Amino acid sequence: MQTMRGQMESMKLWNKVFKTNPNDTKDFQKTGGFRGTAVDPMTRVRKATEVFGPIGLGWGYVELETKIEEKVWFTKLRLWYFWDDEKGMIEQWGSCPLVQNRKNGPFVDEECAKKATTDAMTKCLSLLGFNADVHMGLFDDNKYVQTMRKEFTEKKSEPTDKEKFDSAQDWHKKAKLSKETNRLWTMAVRGYQEHRTIEYLDAMRFIAQNHKEHNAEALLGCDELECITIPTK
Repeated sequence: MQTMRGQMESMKLWNKVFKTNPNDTKDFQKTGGFRGTAVDPMTRVRKATEVFGPIGLGWGYVELETKIEEKVWFTKLRLWYFWDDEKGMIEQWGSCPLVQNRKNGPFVDEECAKKATTDAMTKCLSLLGFNADVHMGLFDDNKYVQTMRKEFTEKKSEPTDKEKFDSAQDWHKKAKLSKETNRLWTMAVRGYQEHRTIEYLDAMRFIAQNHKEHNAEALLGCDELECITIPTK
C-alpha cells in the first residue's frame, strides 16, 4: 500500500501535464453529429519537450509496425521518455482512414501514415496525463474552460525566472551598493547560476528592496538570505 508521499510522487508527472490551455484546442464535429475538443498535436510535442527535454534525448518514439486493414492505416508506436532518471516506455496503436468520402467522391489521404503516427503518439502521451482534462470531458464545462483560460493568461503574463534574473542584473548595473552588500549580491547571483532555484532570486529581490535601510550584516541576519553562506577566511 502506497504512503501519502508515494501517492504524491506517483501523480507528480500527471499533475504537471494535466491542464490544457484552451488556446491550444479547437472544437470539432464528426459525421453523425458527435462533437468534441481536439488538442493541437504540436502543443503536445512542445509540452513533452518542456517536461522531458529535447526529442531524441529526453523522449522520443519508434514505429514498431504498420498495416492496412479495411482501408484504414494502422501504426504501432513505442514512446520512450526519461522521468526522475528512469526510462519509461508505452506502446499504442494509431489509425487513420486511408480513403475518405468527400462531396466530390472518395479521397485518398496521402498523409494518413503521418496522421496514424501522430494518433499513436497522442494516445501514449495521454496515458501519462497529457491534456487529461480534455480526455476526461472537463472541456464540456464552459466554467472550467474559462477558468483554464484565465489561469493560462495569468501564467503567460508572469515573467519567467530567467526574465526576473536578467531584470535584477540590469538593476544591479545602475545600483550603488556598499562593498559588503555587493558581496552578498554576488553570492546570490552565483547561487542562482549554480542551482537555478527561486530562493536565490528571492534573496536578490530582498537585497534590492532593503539595501538602503540595512547594512550587509543586518541583511545577512534575515531569513530571506538563509541560502547565502559567506565563506570564512
